[in-house]
Amino acid sequence: MNRRSDSEFAARIVSKTHAIAALLWLCTLCSVLLAQDGQVPSSRIKYTSAASILALPYGVAAQGGLARVVGTVTLSSSLGLVVRDHTAGLWVDPDGTSRRYEPGDRIEVVGLVGPGQYSPRITAPHIRFLGHGPLPTPTEVSFRQLSSGQQDVQYVSIEGTIRAVNSRTKIAGLEGIAFSIMMPEGRVDAILTSSLKLPLSAFFDARVRVTATAMDRKNDNMQSTGVVLAIPDPNNIEILQPKPPDPFETPMLQIGNLMRYGSGTDYFHPVRVRGVLTFYAPGNSLVLQDGTQAIEIFSADAPTLQVGDLVEAVGYPSPDATGPILRDAVLRKLGHGTPLTPAHLDLQSTSSSKYRFCLISIEMRLLRVIDEPARTLLLLEKDDQVITAELEAHSTGSSKALVPGSAVRVSGINVLTGETGLTYGNAIRSELLLRSLADVSVVRAAPWWTTARLVNLSIALGAVAAVILVLLFYVQLKRWKMETVLHERERLARDIHDTLAQSFTGIGFQLQVIRRSVANKEDSALHHVDVARRLVQFSHREARKSLTPISKKSFSSTDLLSSLRECAQGLTGSGDIAIETSSSGISRALPSAITEQMFHIGQEAIANSVRHASPTKVAIAIDYQPEHVQLKVTDNGRGFTMSGDLLGFGIRGMRRRASEIAGELDISCMLGTGTCVSVTVPVLGINRLTSYVRAGIRFLENTIHAKNKRLLDPHSDR
Repeated sequence: MNRRSDSEFAARIVSKTHAIAALLWLCTLCSVLLAQDGQVPSSRIKYTSAASILALPYGVAAQGGLARVVGTVTLSSSLGLVVRDHTAGLWVDPDGTSRRYEPGDRIEVVGLVGPGQYSPRITAPHIRFLGHGPLPTPTEVSFRQLSSGQQDVQYVSIEGTIRAVNSRTKIAGLEGIAFSIMMPEGRVDAILTSSLKLPLSAFFDARVRVTATAMDRKNDNMQSTGVVLAIPDPNNIEILQPKPPDPFETPMLQIGNLMRYGSGTDYFHPVRVRGVLTFYAPGNSLVLQDGTQAIEIFSADAPTLQVGDLVEAVGYPSPDATGPILRDAVLRKLGHGTPLTPAHLDLQSTSSSKYRFCLISIEMRLLRVIDEPARTLLLLEKDDQVITAELEAHSTGSSKALVPGSAVRVSGINVLTGETGLTYGNAIRSELLLRSLADVSVVRAAPWWTTARLVNLSIALGAVAAVILVLLFYVQLKRWKMETVLHERERLARDIHDTLAQSFTGIGFQLQVIRRSVANKEDSALHHVDVARRLVQFSHREARKSLTPISKKSFSSTDLLSSLRECAQGLTGSGDIAIETSSSGISRALPSAITEQMFHIGQEAIANSVRHASPTKVAIAIDYQPEHVQLKVTDNGRGFTMSGDLLGFGIRGMRRRASEIAGELDISCMLGTGTCVSVTVPVLGINRLTSYVRAGIRFLENTIHAKNKRLLDPHSDR
C-alpha cells in the first residue's frame, strides 16, 4: 500500500515537472516568435477561437498551447480584460504594458492557454490594437443560467427590478456604484464602473434591462460563490418601467399584518410600515415597533436617527426562519416620539412570535460575562434554561461591574432564531440584543459565596493546609533531632555525674575538712575557703544544668536579669567588684531558646570581665523593646585590643550563640576605658507573617516539650 502511494506520488511529481517544463518552453517560444513584429506563423497556432479554449478540460488547458483570438473588449480592469470574438468571451491576463483598453476596442490577442482560476484563459499575451467599434450583441440569460457558472466572462443581458443602490462599493475587485437586482428566479448584484447620469433615487424600484459582463465569484478551490454583473457604461442600464413617483405613497400596512393570509403582500412588491425606532445600526439594520408588533428592517440608508424617533420604511418583504423581515428599504423620519417601555415577560413568552423583535425586559440570574473583540455576551439563566444577551463592542460602559450570580433585569430586542421547517415552533430560541449597558440593571447583588470565591477560598485553604503540613513536618524533624541530642546529653550527664560531679563533691568535702582543721581560725583564710566552697557548688550546679536538655523551666524560678546578677555575685566572691543591674522597657517573658542563649552570652561576658579586665564595677542592663530585646554587660576595667582575643573560644562561642537566635553581637572597648558587650535579638520580627510562622513553630515545640517532660528533664528526680 505504501509502495503504491509512493509510486503514484512520484508519478504526479514527474507529470507536474514535465508540465512546468513544457509551459516554460512554450513561454520562451512565444516570446521569440512574438519578438518578430508580433507575427506568429499559422502553423504554430493551436487555438483560434474563444469557444475552442473554453471547451478545454482543466488538464488539457494546463498543458498550454499557443492561441490567437481577435475580438472586442467588453470589460477592462487592472486585473485583466475580457475579449469576445464571434464565438464567446474569454479572460485575458494583463500584457505587462501600461496601455489601458476600453470597452469597444478591437484587439488581437496572441498568448498561451492556461486553466485560470475558474474558466480557461490566455496568459502571457501579446495584444495588438486594431481599432474601436460597437460592443457585441449580448446574450439574454435567466437567473438560472447565470447561477450555473457557464456564463462566466460572457457578455449578457438580464431584466429585473432594482431593489437597492449603494453609492460606492467594491465587489470582486471592481469599484463603483452597486445595484441589487431582483430577477424572477433570484437576486443578482451588479456594479457600474463609471458615473451615473441620473440620481440614485431614480433607480430604486425601477424595472430595468442591464447589459454587462458576467463575472463569477470563486473561492480558492475554483468553486463559484455567486455572480456579479460588470456594467461598463450607464447607457447599459435601460429603464423599462420607472419607479413610482413617491415610494411613501405605498399604502400603509400594520407590522402584524405583513405576510398574513389575505393581506395582499408578497416578496415582489414593496410595503410601507411605520413605528417607533427601538434599535438602530446605521447603514445596516434597524427595528421598528408599532404597538405590540415589531419588525427588523435592512437598509443601506444611514439617516440621522435615534431611539424613540417615529420612522416610516418602504421595503421588500423577505422570508426568515421565524417570520418576515424587510430588505432594501428606504427610510423617512417623521419626528421624535416617546421611547417605548419594555414589555415585562416571563421566560416562556420570549419564544412567542408575538414578541419577535419587540422591546422586552426579563429578570434572570447572570451566569457569566464573556468579553469578545467585537461584542460582549451575557449568559442568563432561569428555571434551568439559558439564553444569551449580546452587546456590540462599540457600546459605552464597562461590563466589569456585572458580577456573575447577580439577579439582573435585562431590557433588549427579542431576536428569535430557529430552523426552517414545515412545522413552526421547533428549536425556536430567544436572544436579547442590547442597546447599551444601561439595559442591564442589578436587582439583587450576587451572594458572597460565588463560584469564583469558592474556588479562591479552596485554593487559600489548600495553601494554608500545605503550610501547616510543612510546619508539622518541620517540627517533627526538630523533635527527632531534639530527641537524638537529648539522648546523647543524658548519656553524657550520667557519665559526668559519675566522674566530674563526684569530683566536685569530693573537692567540696575536702574544703569542708580543711575549714574545720584550720588551727588559727583566721578570718581571711576561712573567707577564702568559703568562697572556694561556693565556687565548687556553683560550678557543680552549672555543669549539671549545662548537661540538662533545654527546657522552658530552666529559668522559671528567676528571670534573666536575676540569673545574671546571681552569676556575677558568684564569680566576684569577696565583693571587691560592684555589680549593678538595670532594666528598661516593659519586662516580659521571652522564649526559652532566647533566654537560654542570652544568659550564656551574658555569663561569658561577666566571666571575661572578672577574669581579664580587673574591673571595680560591672553593669548588667536589659532593654525590652516591642520588636527586640537588648542585653548589655559593661565594665570599667583595663579593656583589650580588638585583635587576637576576638578569635578566642569564648568570643567565638558568644557569636555562635547570638547567630542561633538571629541576634547581633557587638563588642566595643578601648585600652584603659573598659569594655561593653551587647547582644540585640529580634523578638517580633520585621515581617509579621514570618513572626506568626515562628510563633506557630514555637507553640508546637513547646507542646511537644510538655508532652515529653520526663525526657526533657532526666535529672528532675535528683
